[in-house]
Amino acid sequence: MMTEIDENDLKQSAVVFSPHPDDETLGCGGIIICKKREGANVKIVFMCDG
Repeated sequence: MMTEIDENDLKQSAVVFSPHPDDETLGCGGIIICKKREGANVKIVFMCDG
């Protein structure tokens, strides 16, 4: 199912992919805080095996 995405919605969203828990904080913590303060919807995806 295709959904049209408003360009303004993209500015209010962020996805962070992290190989291990805590890497998102060390690598992108400042950006995550800034985006959240702007009211953005931030999702974090952990991708580890073990």
